[in-house]
Amino acid sequence: MRRSQMRATCLLSVSTLLLATGCAASDDTSADTPLDEAAEASAEVDASDVADDAGIEPTAEVARDTISLGVVVDPAWGQVSVAEAFGLFDEVGLNVAIVNFASGAEAMEALLGGAVDVVTAADVPTSAAIVASDEVRVLAQGAYHGNMRIVANGALGIETMEDLDGRSVGTTFGTSAHFMAATFLAQADVAAELVQVAPPELQTALRRGDVDAAAIFEPYATQITAELGDEAVALRGDPPYISLVFYNALADVVQEKEAALGRLLAAFECASTLLDGGDPEARTAVGDATGLDGATLDGVLDGYTYGLSLDGSIAHSLFDLASWAVDEGNIDPGDGLPEFSEALDDGPLSSAADTIVATCS
Repeated sequence: MRRSQMRATCLLSVSTLLLATGCAASDDTSADTPLDEAAEASAEVDASDVADDAGIEPTAEVARDTISLGVVVDPAWGQVSVAEAFGLFDEVGLNVAIVNFASGAEAMEALLGGAVDVVTAADVPTSAAIVASDEVRVLAQGAYHGNMRIVANGALGIETMEDLDGRSVGTTFGTSAHFMAATFLAQADVAAELVQVAPPELQTALRRGDVDAAAIFEPYATQITAELGDEAVALRGDPPYISLVFYNALADVVQEKEAALGRLLAAFECASTLLDGGDPEARTAVGDATGLDGATLDGVLDGYTYGLSLDGSIAHSLFDLASWAVDEGNIDPGDGLPEFSEALDDGPLSSAADTIVATCS
């Protein structure tokens, strides 16, 4: 029987998998937390000039709703940065309070706790959260990419996946990078130790020699590669892992704010059009958010395909990832894995259709 409400034991199971929350915490108790930032944030962008320059037609006047949005700072969700820069949230009648998270695992933890309305998360943390609570809803797939990789320090004599045998690989447990590393190492029959490291700490861990390689997503993978310079060695599986990334919410938020969520997705779809069209200002917006620029930014963004969708194949992918997590002992399936198709809610994406046409015509 599925769990209708998230119990303490259920949350503990997810917390065990989604370790990034604790590892990214600051020792400075006086500093603003991500949730403090969410409470204080507001959409203060004056969109008129930017929207006119972008050739975006304003929508009809609508009631202004507020949505709190938890975002992983990653080019995979570049639509968020573009929507901010082009004033698309304002254009579709939304106040969007944004709080940044270091990983999708951390963002999903916040969502399950009711701290934010919507979060960005990749496939692995999304699947784990659906196992934990039948209140999780996938609103849309926002993009897919094959950019994820293991970056090793070639100065240690590492040139191939097999050279990682007996070595340590830093990654963030409960993320798609964790799945990617574990899967590729197993395929190569390599016995490397996976070490939990929060994304912002991986560069330092490599520099200190705490780990020999890092399995992580963007922009961290590119930042680590830049620091290692000529000694950087990128290791990928064959075929490479294709990661799906999502916008997620809880069922009660969907019920209460479906129309507003539809307008949010409409803004993201318009941003997708700008990104896929190679708009230079859109690319710059992603670069400003992620710290990437120039040819490096172009190379990273070329690896992403943006565009909102929600089809049945997503449920199969999420099931496969949850099965892996259960086999690894990372999550407790309880009475069995859920029907992942029940977590796909196309209501907001369907309601976005008219707005998508209006804002990007």
